[in-house]
Amino acid sequence: MLRPCPPRIGFSFGLAVAGLWMMFGYFLAGALLSGSWEAAAAGIVFNAFQAGTSLAGAGALLAALRAALRGAAPRRRPSGN
Repeated sequence: MLRPCPPRIGFSFGLAVAGLWMMFGYFLAGALLSGSWEAAAAGIVFNAFQAGTSLAGAGALLAALRAALRGAAPRRRPSGN
């Protein structure tokens, strides 16, 4: 039986898979549009850079958003009186 992974690992893994999927899609589209697999392969490095910077940016934004939401949350529950 599979165990669920911690949320941070799952999020990072999901971003990595999404980056690889993006790179595959760009490669396939480039090959179909240019008619050359070699021309499409030339863009793999740039697509990997784009995926990596997107992953880093999303991680930084997620950390900032979590910190902001933690600070905006009420410290204790209202008593309801």
